[in-house]
Amino acid sequence: MLTKKAKSEKRWSMYPSLHDSNTTNIMGRSICRNRVCSSHGWSSNKIAIIIRMYQEAEYNARVYHQRCKSCNSLSRPSLDNSYVGRVAYHLKKWSGVQMDFAHYFGESKGPPHDSDLCGGCRDGHCIAF
Repeated sequence: MLTKKAKSEKRWSMYPSLHDSNTTNIMGRSICRNRVCSSHGWSSNKIAIIIRMYQEAEYNARVYHQRCKSCNSLSRPSLDNSYVGRVAYHLKKWSGVQMDFAHYFGESKGPPHDSDLCGGCRDGHCIAF
């Protein structure tokens, strides 16, 4: 008979010695999918991502979702071009291509980062400050 596994049991593992990784932020826009919520969406300059590069120049990127400030529903962001730029920068850097230092941090416009709504903060993978 199959039994349900405890929620606290890990369902995945990471092997950091087998890949390079970088935690960074990108920009995008989220729309609350809760039909009864009055929020019309929001832009964010600090969407947390982790980029990982593996052997054979393969990579993946985990984009963390954010919660709606009005109803606390989880929302999947639509990403802008900063996603492509950040991933390309790190892949080139890890592949030995000489890269100028990436200047990502400018003056933040809008409300301050709310770590209670940030999926990256909840997992300990957000560099917003």
